[in-house]
Amino acid sequence: MAKGNEKARKVLDRYASPEAVAEALMHARDKIASGQLRQPLKADASPEEIAEYRAANNVPEAPDKYDTSLPDGLVIGEADKPIVEGFLKTAHAKNWSQDTVKEGLTWYYSEQNRQAEAQYQRDAEGKRAVEADLREEFGGEYKRYVAVADEFMLQAGEDFRDALMQARMPDGTLVGANPKAIRWLVNTALTLNPMATITPAANSTSLQTAQTELANLIKESGDRSGPYWKGPLAQQKQARHMELNRLLEKVPKK
Repeated sequence: MAKGNEKARKVLDRYASPEAVAEALMHARDKIASGQLRQPLKADASPEEIAEYRAANNVPEAPDKYDTSLPDGLVIGEADKPIVEGFLKTAHAKNWSQDTVKEGLTWYYSEQNRQAEAQYQRDAEGKRAVEADLREEFGGEYKRYVAVADEFMLQAGEDFRDALMQARMPDGTLVGANPKAIRWLVNTALTLNPMATITPAANSTSLQTAQTELANLIKESGDRSGPYWKGPLAQQKQARHMELNRLLEKVPKK
């Protein structure tokens, strides 16, 4: 059957008998007839041949004719539409089928969703970690200090505040979930306004309120058996005393 052709002989040697060769040939013809096997498009194919090939291989007649609807709630956002249009043009030029294009888009947006969910989880973990870190450092004054930093940032406008806090550090963590960034904001805010954490009493300034509170604590500290030294509030009062001293030291002397 090979008639001396060694390459043909090697192929024929894979079959046990002439009947097996015939069976394989018929199987291949059936696959071609059913569309499972198609000849590749020639490099010099005419427009008519290209159109015929595309019709036979489920390739739309133009890039914008691809069906880009996606399953499982996946959506192509407005910002992505120019990118998808470029992808469709490339896919069409390469004669990718409708099924191939949809599979590619589905994978891409599924992966985007997976990465976004993973990033959300990392951000949440980062925020919890920074809160735990700063709570340990600031103690009971944590919320007050964070409020001071937030109020300071609002001076630049809410939009800028939000954009900056959502920006990312070189390691990918949010600025708003970075202890060093929050400490810097707190310290900067308190340097500019040492009394920022003090809520003024009625008919008093923040400075007067802090001075009055400190004077009361100093007076309490003179009683060694009083609540400044003993009882459930002792540690809190002593910490507040030290904090007020630090704040008042930063107030410019007239």
